Amino acid sequence: MAQDFWTRSLVTWPKEGFDNLYRDDFINTVGWVSRQKLEQLEMGPYQCTLLKRGVTKRRDVEDEDQPILTQAMEYAGAVGTMVLNKLAHIHKKVEASIS
Repeated sequence: MAQDFWTRSLVTWPKEGFDNLYRDDFINTVGWVSRQKLEQLEMGPYQCTLLKRGVTKRRDVEDEDQPILTQAMEYAGAVGTMVLNKLAHIHKKVEASIS
């Protein structure tokens, strides 16, 4: 199932009515936005290092031949960045309502 999605998301399959999902463009855009947002967040060194590892474009040499792993890490890092951003936003709203 995952391999089928991987293959079909890279190209258009007109015979089967399955359009190109432009997965690569989506993952690249999500990663770019996360890298920009990560620079704006204030967090501890552990969280910062962990998320930077996820959204960075450079990978270890061992990861270069595993594009699924590379994109999964970038997407996971992006989701982590979005979660921390949302938590920071909620924290700021709670602090404002208390004072």
